[in-house]
Amino acid sequence: MGSIGFWNLFIVTLSAVGSGPAGIEGIVGAGGLSVGVAAIVVFPFIWGYVQAFVAVKLAEKHPQNGGAFLWCLESLGAPVGINVGIWAVLVNCSTAAFVSELTSEYVATVLPFHKTYVSQLELTVATVLLSFLINVVSVDFMCRAFWFITLHSVVVFAILSAYALPKMSSDRFENPGTTLRHTDWALLLNLLIFNCAGFDSAASVAGQMVNGRKIFPRVVLAVSLVISSWFILTLVFTFLATRDPYQNWHAGFFSTVALELAGPWLQVWVVIACSLINVQTFSSSFLTAYVVTAAMAERGFVPRSLARRNRGGQPVRAMVACCVVSILFALLPYKENLAVESMLYVLIMLAEVACFLSMSTNPSPWRRRAFVIPVLLLSSIVLFIQKRAALVVTGFVLLVVAVCTPLLPRLPGVCLQAVDPAAYHSRLVSL
Repeated sequence: MGSIGFWNLFIVTLSAVGSGPAGIEGIVGAGGLSVGVAAIVVFPFIWGYVQAFVAVKLAEKHPQNGGAFLWCLESLGAPVGINVGIWAVLVNCSTAAFVSELTSEYVATVLPFHKTYVSQLELTVATVLLSFLINVVSVDFMCRAFWFITLHSVVVFAILSAYALPKMSSDRFENPGTTLRHTDWALLLNLLIFNCAGFDSAASVAGQMVNGRKIFPRVVLAVSLVISSWFILTLVFTFLATRDPYQNWHAGFFSTVALELAGPWLQVWVVIACSLINVQTFSSSFLTAYVVTAAMAERGFVPRSLARRNRGGQPVRAMVACCVVSILFALLPYKENLAVESMLYVLIMLAEVACFLSMSTNPSPWRRRAFVIPVLLLSSIVLFIQKRAALVVTGFVLLVVAVCTPLLPRLPGVCLQAVDPAAYHSRLVSL
């Protein structure tokens, strides 16, 4: 698959964590600018940076491709490993439907795009195919594509912020005490998880990192600073330069702001940039999905044919399988898809923290409190505030994965010892 040095790892991590400001307007719409900016500042400390630290330590201990699947397999056993691996694939595949929904919101501001079931499915298929083409050539080609999209996005949003700067007004800051009472916490937290997490996804390619123990921590720090500052400055500049109430801010609103501040030419440019950002976001998620799938295949948990690689070193069959799963997620509505993704991500995060704590037989008390308490608290909140439909769908997905896993040995190319049904059920009951 090729090797990944500092700059390629930086762009892969940036793409997995944030890619760009496309879609973050909903953070303002959920609770106002004050609440949204405070959330972007605080959230990484209780989730993103914790995840980053855990991912760095686990990648150091297990410097192979596979991420959460491999960590859980080595630390918690095969039953947990295979379930977390499948969750990770589903989480990253579900991103396709979510980003295509965001793309349609942007496109609809400049073109007569009517969202129907068929049109949304077509857009999801197009996003998946573009991401497949970006990934299938080579890792180097994928990184070059990511760099092009990111630099293009930086230029576009820098121009948008430059137009906003002379029109900014401090009286646009609303009273956070007022907006807190009307905050849509489910939407806010789900968007924060989607836009401020993903360090573990980047760690899924630990086996390809050149001197990963040295460069990955520095990459994590650099990405954290870039994402936080980019998001906050973009939101503050554009919001303070407009007169629209925060309730109007939703996915695609940057296009409306560009039209208001500069005209149609910048509006179209913003739409193009945000559409590319969405493709980049899914391409990085797609990378994680097929890398984890190939890692499971190599260890005999799913058909070994999925690990077969082309001349460029890419597991094409695993990529095709992930394409199919990604398109299936287009059946779910936008908010339900985002909620399911967030809840699965919470469960994966809990498993990763458990792997981290298991690294030492006697971890110090401060380490337990520092990582378990904030993660458990936020995880409980995220699960508690979800809508009933999202909880039902997520529960159904988890049940299907747990029940169907013992059936994997019946598939051709699966190692019977890797997924022993009796041992699996015994371990699952004990959990």
